[in-house]
Amino acid sequence: MAEDVTRAPFTDHGVTRESWEVDSIPFKIAGSPFDACYAPDSQQQTTFVQSLTGILNDRLLIHAEQGQAAFIVSIQSKLPERTVAATYQTMKEGATQFSGTRPGLILAAFQDLPAADLEDIAHNVKNNGCQGISARLFKNMARQHLYGVNYLGEITYGVRPDGVLGSTGIVYKFINDANPYKADVRLRLGA
Repeated sequence: MAEDVTRAPFTDHGVTRESWEVDSIPFKIAGSPFDACYAPDSQQQTTFVQSLTGILNDRLLIHAEQGQAAFIVSIQSKLPERTVAATYQTMKEGATQFSGTRPGLILAAFQDLPAADLEDIAHNVKNNGCQGISARLFKNMARQHLYGVNYLGEITYGVRPDGVLGSTGIVYKFINDANPYKADVRLRLGA
């Protein structure tokens, strides 16, 4: 089956055969999360796939008949990660739009990043991309006017009890220690 997948026509979408690979890893249903009469939760699925592949990837496609059979697809690109570099470049260019005389705040909205994932990055991932981007932006002395950088995860919308449409989301924020307004309480949004 892995051979059939490797022949899939992805080249129409700019994906070349050199940028990905397919492996078939058989496993026994007995003792797996798919052996139970109930569907495993996403954490059980992720942990199980990591034990098989050695790769932490919670973006999985799973088709299973509990206690009978399971087919799991986990896709991992062989290409280098470019998200952090592209995000930094965009934010660096955005910082040039500020006057330089008043405090500026950059907000990066990751609309498809669930709040729980952003919270996990903030609390559990050392030396993550958000930390690196913020540090690089603050390091340049020409950007002392940059008060902070906020990263916003997926936003959910709903109607509040008073009938007003509201939104909620989680923000992972960094304050520039070199900014002369860093202690100004008027700038502490959501603090």
